[in-house]
Amino acid sequence: MQCNAVASRAGDVDPGAQLVEQLLAHRRTEKARSQPMSFDLEDMAILSLNAYTRALDENSDYLLWMAAWYDRRPLAQRHTHSDGNQMPKYAEGIALMRLMTGSTMNREIDAKIWKWIDDHTGADGLIYKQPGQADAYGNGRALLARILDYRLTGSAGQLAAIEKTIDTLWDKVYVPGDRDAPDSYCIFPRVWDGGSQVNADTKDWPIYNASLIPPMVKWYEMTGSTRALDLARWMTNSILRGGEIAEDGSWLGWFHPFAHAGFAMLEYALITKNEALCQRMRGFYESGRHQGTSHGVFHALHRIAVRVGSAQ
Repeated sequence: MQCNAVASRAGDVDPGAQLVEQLLAHRRTEKARSQPMSFDLEDMAILSLNAYTRALDENSDYLLWMAAWYDRRPLAQRHTHSDGNQMPKYAEGIALMRLMTGSTMNREIDAKIWKWIDDHTGADGLIYKQPGQADAYGNGRALLARILDYRLTGSAGQLAAIEKTIDTLWDKVYVPGDRDAPDSYCIFPRVWDGGSQVNADTKDWPIYNASLIPPMVKWYEMTGSTRALDLARWMTNSILRGGEIAEDGSWLGWFHPFAHAGFAMLEYALITKNEALCQRMRGFYESGRHQGTSHGVFHALHRIAVRVGSAQ
């Protein structure tokens, strides 16, 4: 993997490529270890865009490497079972960084990532990280990526894929009793094979499935889709009734999925103006910040505090 300046189009050098070289050169110096060259988010986005679009496996249809050790010489990368779940995150992240910077660096990679996603999307709209494995987390991320791309491009293909995914989930999740009841909840497996019946005996972990809540809230906010709001309500209620988050919001568990679950439920609370749930999520934040941290996800707890505060 080389980080040299590239031409985004014939005869047109990307304006971000020179900045990449400057930032990388600086970060190779001793000074950079304790004194960053810039805290400008646009600068950081350029660096990240460079890495996102270069650290892919060309021999596996541009699949990302979930595990990487770039502090080794030679560097080491390997694929894991989670590679497919992260591909939509790459698509979303790259789109956001291009929006921030205006950079067209390695623009051809965007289509290759979307091709991988579309090639692994079934007729039911769900993305399958491996044959017969439609992971709730991966599909939550795929919906967020598709919604962002639809907002940026107005793509009819993305619109169709989003609505198909939501229809499939709405039809397939198992909801005991009255689907319209305020306290109704759903059962859906963490990994679904796409064919078996979802029923009360299906094993699931609602905390993990929280990744499906934010895109439902976003889609309801954008389109007024009642099916999206139903799914957000069912999944939020399924988490709350599980007993892993107390009435006062306190919890103890695997930091990564719990932090994202808290933020997801807050998004639902805000869109539905559920004051009681907002306060419960305030307690969730206080409980989480006293437990410690997990690299890359503690910011989600801070976002909870900010959002709850702004709702007061």
